[in-house]
Amino acid sequence: MGSPRLARYFRNMPTFRVSISDLTTTTGVFMELVGVDNKDVKLRHVQITKPSVSLAPLKLEKLSPVSTTGTSTSILPAPFRGTTALATFKLYTVFPTKGTVIGRALQEADLSTGEWMNEHYGDEDGSNPVPPLQSSTESYAWSVTVASLVNGYVEWTEEPY
Repeated sequence: MGSPRLARYFRNMPTFRVSISDLTTTTGVFMELVGVDNKDVKLRHVQITKPSVSLAPLKLEKLSPVSTTGTSTSILPAPFRGTTALATFKLYTVFPTKGTVIGRALQEADLSTGEWMNEHYGDEDGSNPVPPLQSSTESYAWSVTVASLVNGYVEWTEEPY
């Protein structure tokens, strides 16, 4: 990182985390992070641990429009920096009608029983290898083809653009 001023800017970016504990996934979309207008919502870190059955594949996709219907609970994230998250994080108990995938899946991973997925997206300088969400009509959605019990967390930033 070239500039100490730039480094400080990125350290102070509003950052949020949602923990997932013993979530029984639905088949299809089981969790979704919905963006917000006038912000770049950037995925920073995802950890999925020890599923009760193999998840092959576990997909991360960017959707627009976002998923509709289904039964979900919006989870209030813990703020690391900032006070209140503007993006919405949903856990589905009844799978929704999935939104339209923008391009290809951002990630596909095969996760066997007892394994961990610990994925860091981007660097300290604010670069991000997955495209940010730039409106409330875009989301990151995680989906599976089999119901499983999972644990972990999702972390993101909400940045001006």
